[in-house]
Amino acid sequence: MFRPAIGGFMLGCVAFFYPQIIDGGYVWVQLALDGKMLWETMLVLVFVKIAATSFTISSGGSGGHMIAPDWVINPNSFVLVGMGGFFAGVAKVPISSIIMACEMSSSYTLLVPLMLVSTISYLILGKTSLYEKQSSSRLNSPAHINEFAQ
Repeated sequence: MFRPAIGGFMLGCVAFFYPQIIDGGYVWVQLALDGKMLWETMLVLVFVKIAATSFTISSGGSGGHMIAPDWVINPNSFVLVGMGGFFAGVAKVPISSIIMACEMSSSYTLLVPLMLVSTISYLILGKTSLYEKQSSSRLNSPAHINEFAQ
């Protein structure tokens, strides 16, 4: 009970001084790519991120707790269904993601869970898309304008 608390406390202390390490870091990576971050800062962040990750892993944070390890018989199935559902929602291609996940696993045994998760993901995400600049249809696409010209 104390190991996660100590690990969380240590991570919080480091994150207080270096808040760049507590998320995925996409904003900070973009700043570095834009040349708005000093290389010295980037070098320090590499080692601070390693230390913070070690605090998390050593306190048991990365793998979770083994409360009921026998509940999940085959975790690979959950990963595959989650991957298919994620791609179905963010790319707006539920049928393609179902087919892709089944083909990648060389099995159709997960077809029903994939259909269920992909449908839910597609409906929940609504108009949110990974491809923000993509036209809504071929009719609206400047790349296909010549196909409709008479």
